[in-house]
Amino acid sequence: PDPPADKGKGADTLFGTRTCGAIHSGTGTLFMKNGLEFDLKKYINAIYGKKIIELVAFDVRGLTSIADAFLICSGQSHRHVTAIAEHIRLELKKDGINPLSVEGKRRGHWVILDYNHVVIHVFYEPVRAVYDLEGFWADAPRIETEDMIKRGTGNG
Repeated sequence: PDPPADKGKGADTLFGTRTCGAIHSGTGTLFMKNGLEFDLKKYINAIYGKKIIELVAFDVRGLTSIADAFLICSGQSHRHVTAIAEHIRLELKKDGINPLSVEGKRRGHWVILDYNHVVIHVFYEPVRAVYDLEGFWADAPRIETEDMIKRGTGNG
């Protein structure tokens, strides 16, 4: 059955707590894509596998057709950004999740891992401030999973 219409933040549903169009369960945030449910927890755990600077997640469904969720984090150097991106790719590959494309890994300023319904942006921190994706997607609801809340600001 479909979840009931969103009645606002914290409205209880059959599937968990629905906030900003994302369905939160005990295991992470669940989304529907072409009738299939997918869980952001694997993506978030892969990101937290390396020491990162502030993970921010957006539900961009209805705002763009390129993805359902954007995950944004940063590293402290170009080399760190590349290491984070490679760690994410390898961790998700263990679960049979492979990116459609990876861009920017060679330079390490801004690496984009495109997993179709989830796009992960890994920035070198000064570059993140310049491009300000958080400001650009300010109209998109923010996603906070239990794991993200437990980890605080996103520092792994």
